[in-house]
Amino acid sequence: MTHNPSPMIAVAVTCSLALGSCANVAKAKAQADAAADRFHAQFNNEEFAAISDSADPDLEQTHTAQQLKLHRAQLGPFQRVAQPKVWALSRTPAGSMITVTDESVFEHGSAQETFVWRVRGTTCTLVKYSLNNVRLPTPVARAKPAMRPVRFMPVQASLAHLQYLQRYYQEQLGLRVELLPELITDPVAFSRDRGQWSAEGLAEQVRQSVGNVDAVVIGVTGQDIYLRTSNWRFAFGWRKDDRVAIVSYARMDPRFFKEPENLELLRRRLRRMVTKDLGLMLYGLEASPDPFSPVYKDIGGIEALDAMGDDLALAGFPTVR
Repeated sequence: MTHNPSPMIAVAVTCSLALGSCANVAKAKAQADAAADRFHAQFNNEEFAAISDSADPDLEQTHTAQQLKLHRAQLGPFQRVAQPKVWALSRTPAGSMITVTDESVFEHGSAQETFVWRVRGTTCTLVKYSLNNVRLPTPVARAKPAMRPVRFMPVQASLAHLQYLQRYYQEQLGLRVELLPELITDPVAFSRDRGQWSAEGLAEQVRQSVGNVDAVVIGVTGQDIYLRTSNWRFAFGWRKDDRVAIVSYARMDPRFFKEPENLELLRRRLRRMVTKDLGLMLYGLEASPDPFSPVYKDIGGIEALDAMGDDLALAGFPTVR
């Protein structure tokens, strides 16, 4: 994580409230929260001029807009408050002051936000806003470009799906993927009792077909598969080692669950499974416990597959885009 403290910025946002009793203090807090929501909405919409236009006249408004723009570019849109607010109330000759400190989450990181509200009569004005302790995720060290050949082999699969994968990895990773002839499957790997193919059996047939070459070979099948070494009902794939893997898109197809055809969804799911295999087999990446990582280690069902992300650079892939 990186630490990047930012200078104090003062802006003005107006809301109506009155301080006097405990009830009024509670009302002040609620309305201050509402004003902060409006501030964040303007921040997310990049309406920095609107924020500056309502700033205190004694402040450098241009500087204020520039700093907010930098924060927005660095952290992305505001998302939520991660921890309960810390409130402080004091009274000064210039009016009552309410200070609110939040631990806030943004799209690209988190930071500590502090709002200072000045209350005079029925007017509440945000006179200071600071953003400190900026924390950004440390990108995973990128793997060195791989030199081993990559080959995809159809195993009772649609050639169009493999051609799609071939184009995708050429664009995203600069990989030149060779498409091999379709594997002629030996029914010894088929279980009549289950109506499924053994993942280990198909992977071994792929390995025997390509021989002992130093390449990453991924067999892609449209048949439903299972693992001999597991009591799972099915599997999306299996890796024999860092050379051979088998991936099944049978249950990635919405039509398997009597849902409408969705080619884009099917291919996105297939791509994510193949991407994980390439990350581990070709680039030597570590499987991640993060369910949003492209190399998430525990893909137990379609929900997990759909939740995975596609940020290859953050996962450590040497992307070319």
